[in-house]
Amino acid sequence: MIRNGKSRAISLLLVLGIAALGAQVAGVGASRPGSRPPVPKRLASLPGASIPDVGSTTLGSTLIQAAEGETIQLKAKAMVAAATLPRAAGAAVVCGIRYSRAGDASWTLGTPYENVVLAKRGARDTVSIDRSFTAPAKDTYRASMACHVSSPASAKVTATGSITTVRGLPAGAATPIT
Repeated sequence: MIRNGKSRAISLLLVLGIAALGAQVAGVGASRPGSRPPVPKRLASLPGASIPDVGSTTLGSTLIQAAEGETIQLKAKAMVAAATLPRAAGAAVVCGIRYSRAGDASWTLGTPYENVVLAKRGARDTVSIDRSFTAPAKDTYRASMACHVSSPASAKVTATGSITTVRGLPAGAATPIT
């Protein structure tokens, strides 16, 4: 039996509809697991602490294997927002990069950090920090973006953040003479 054009069109639409339903059930076309927006974390309150330390809230972390003499760039970003503040007071927030070397716990080049003040409830700010270093030895290097509320202790501030590493010199940097 030969089908007519109308019957073929209906059959095709039915097959496409079933395929589309199957794709939706299987999750085809859905967003990837890592593509959800990050959930803001409430920042720790460390009254008077001027640089990020162990008590600061970690917003993102990474590690990289580097060879001796290899240049590593650290690029960190945090978005901070004041949830609640005491009357007539702003919140002082400190964000920075903490980094270390697995083979030498005492190795450091300081802690690059930025201070921001959120003047009123709902205020937002973005902190971006870039730092480069030359690996002193072949080792694993860890880095994290961390923030905390420095004052007042009663302020509630939330944040999201990330940190990435890039091998090599930044664009436009002068090549060191060895």
